[in-house]
Amino acid sequence: MDVEFKAKLYDFADRFERDHNTFISRLFPGGAWESVGLDETGYKFVKVFVNDGNGVGRYMVELSTGDIYGVKSWNQVNLRWRYGNLDTIEEFDWSAPRARPIPGTQAEQDFYDREAAIQSNYKKRGPKKKSKKLRNAKVQIPWGTFKD
Repeated sequence: MDVEFKAKLYDFADRFERDHNTFISRLFPGGAWESVGLDETGYKFVKVFVNDGNGVGRYMVELSTGDIYGVKSWNQVNLRWRYGNLDTIEEFDWSAPRARPIPGTQAEQDFYDREAAIQSNYKKRGPKKKSKKLRNAKVQIPWGTFKD
C-alpha cells in the first residue's frame, strides 16, 4: 500500500466519521461521538467500521483499485453495492447507514445505470407458480365437486 493510497484511505475514513456522526447527532441529540476504524489486515480489502463497541462493519475498500463496496457481514463484501472509489468520495453522502450519491453528480448517474443493468439481468428464483387455469380448476370426486 503506497503513501498516496493510504492518505486517500484516511481521508475517506475522516469523511465517513464526520458524516456518520452528523447523522447520529440528528437522531440522538447529545449522543456519544463514534469513531471510525480501519482494519488493514486483509490481503484484498481494507475494512472500514464504526467503533461503537461492536465494531459494526460498513464498507470495504479494495486494495488493488480503491473501489468502495458495502458489506453483507463483517467478513463478506457485497459487490453489488459499489460506492465509487477513493477519488470520488465527495460525490456521496456517507451519513446514512448506506451511502447515497449526491443528486446531480456523475456518481448518481453511474449508480442508477448500474442498478438498471442489474435489474435487466434479474431472473426470479424459486419454483414457478401454478397457472390460473390450474388454480381455478374444479376436480370431480365421487361425492361431489371439489374446488382447489
